[in-house]
Amino acid sequence: MYPFQKHSGDDLVFLGRIHPDKGVHLAIEVARQRGSRLIIAGIIQDAVYFRDQVEPHLNDRIRYIGPVDVAGKNELFGRARALLHLNTIPERFGLVLAEANCAGVPVVAMDLGSCREVIADTETGFLVADVASAVVALDRTPEIDRRACHSRVERLFSIETMVRAYEKVYAEIL
Repeated sequence: MYPFQKHSGDDLVFLGRIHPDKGVHLAIEVARQRGSRLIIAGIIQDAVYFRDQVEPHLNDRIRYIGPVDVAGKNELFGRARALLHLNTIPERFGLVLAEANCAGVPVVAMDLGSCREVIADTETGFLVADVASAVVALDRTPEIDRRACHSRVERLFSIETMVRAYEKVYAEIL
C-alpha cells in the first residue's frame, strides 16, 4: 500500500489523531525552530486542543489538511523529508511509523513505548527525548538509507511475516 519513495522531499509530516497524546504541538515547535514546512494530516479528536494548540500556529509554512486516505498518505510520503511522531505517552504500536518507513521515509519519534520496536535508531530514523533533540535529529535524516527503511518493514512487519509468526504460535500450541 505504501510504495517506496526513492527521493526525499523537504516537508516535515505529521500523520495521526489531533490530540495532545500525539504531540502535534511538539511537531509544530520543531518545524518553527527549524524554519521548515510542516504538513499536519489527521482527524481532530480533541477540538479544544486543536483550537488552542494547533490552529493559532497555522500559516503558509504550517498547514493542516485534514484526514487523508492511503493515496493522500503516499502523496505526503513523496514530499517528506521525515515523519514527526512526537507522542507524549508510550505508543502501543505506531502503525504510521511502519507506513512511513515502508515508503522509505525516515521517522523522528519520541523514545516511548513501541517506537523503539518499530524504529531502529540511526538506521530507519531517530528516537529522541524532546523537541531540541528532534531538531538536531532532522539534520541527520540524510544519513538514513531510505531503502533500509523499506527493507526493515518488509522483513519485520509485512503480512507474510505476521502469517509466519501466527503459524509458529499455532504449531507450538498444537
